[in-house]
Amino acid sequence: VLELAGKRLLGGDEAEVWRAARELEWVPAGSSVARVATTPRRIPDLDAALARASAARRYSAGGHLCWVAWPADASPQELDSALRDLGASGVRLTGPSGPPLLGAVRGGEFGARTRRALDPAGLFAPFDGEA
Repeated sequence: VLELAGKRLLGGDEAEVWRAARELEWVPAGSSVARVATTPRRIPDLDAALARASAARRYSAGGHLCWVAWPADASPQELDSALRDLGASGVRLTGPSGPPLLGAVRGGEFGARTRRALDPAGLFAPFDGEA
């Protein structure tokens, strides 16, 4: 059972809402899509930054994930910069070519240990911001 805008949806109506969300039908044509890790406490600042760029967005996973539809007429670097300013990070899923990681790219010692475990021969190129 799904409740949407105070209305209970059952069966086919509920399935249709989830299908439309899964297929990203809410994303305006030409937009780039990114997935941004967040926290409920960080949402107001993130939402304000995305609203300034007229980016469509949806929150999921209890406010720990934001799906961003970055407008075609806005620079992808603006999203990267906005996320860096907020200390947030994300992954570009669709859109123009460029680095897939956005915002505050983290790694540190944990990232280095993970890389050594998964790529002991150092065959894969480092991500942006990674030594």
